[in-house]
Amino acid sequence: MKKLSFSLLALSCAIGIYAGCKDDETNPPPSGGACAPAAGCPAVPSDCVALVDNSGKDKFVLRLSQLSLTAPEALKTDLIYGIISDAVYANLPADCVVQGLGSFSLITEFDKAAGTLRVGGAFPEADPTAGYCFVEDTANEIAPITIPFMLSADGVFETDPIPSVKVPVFTDATATKVVYLPLHDTVLRNAKLSADQNCIGRFAHERLDPAIGCVDDPPALEYFENGGTLEGYISLEEADLVDVELAGVSLCVLLSANPTEFGDMQMPIKRCVRDAGAIRFKGDWCSTTNTAGGCQDAVRLTADFAGSAATLKTSGCPAGT
Repeated sequence: MKKLSFSLLALSCAIGIYAGCKDDETNPPPSGGACAPAAGCPAVPSDCVALVDNSGKDKFVLRLSQLSLTAPEALKTDLIYGIISDAVYANLPADCVVQGLGSFSLITEFDKAAGTLRVGGAFPEADPTAGYCFVEDTANEIAPITIPFMLSADGVFETDPIPSVKVPVFTDATATKVVYLPLHDTVLRNAKLSADQNCIGRFAHERLDPAIGCVDDPPALEYFENGGTLEGYISLEEADLVDVELAGVSLCVLLSANPTEFGDMQMPIKRCVRDAGAIRFKGDWCSTTNTAGGCQDAVRLTADFAGSAATLKTSGCPAGT
């Protein structure tokens, strides 16, 4: 398996060399000072800045609109949390308030009649209202996965586990750089679909301050109130192949939260130190039993999330990465 490069575009935002970043001066709040989406926003009336109306449909699409990491602790630093949040937030017009890079898109297509969800990563879109394209890349074994789900009368649902999936995370808006995040036994739990099928969670505009441009400040302040949870784990062996260039370490070293003790001090990327071929850092999870402790060859990943109605394109999609 080849090494993967995790080039974090958000560093460019921090030093002001990328024009697509959030900017309080160039992206002012909607007219009137309110932090709710203005009439000029392309979203249909909804609680979550939905881009289409899913009301009454048996087959419909939602895009991940917010991802709030709850574990592991190593990924909950302000820097990493902020980078992930900005990649997930859609690059919507200023009238919609939400201002992100939109480079990390996870799409879920609901099929109520079949009782299935089709889940996969999507390419970044300069215009989110035009719809999204699933990434289908045979060479890297990337494709959307269909899984069963159960939807209750009140809109609450959860999925069967996805045994193994690579999630494409683009690190630039033009889809020229990508890392494949390997997740295992991934489950969506306690997720509640709104009555109009447009939202999981809601856009919490009342949290935002128009005096400072209606901007979020994750993790302390986020655009959305989440409406579901995601659980899975990351193998340390696979994580050691993912390069986090901004930190100069592999994802394995980043997960350890201690590059001095667990990094091999090599340049340009420190990888996890090994003893007799085995990674010295011990995770909090075991891949063979999918339980805490045990063989400690993995790290548990959990997050809360929100979702908003979107569409899938039926033509004009890239052939791969």
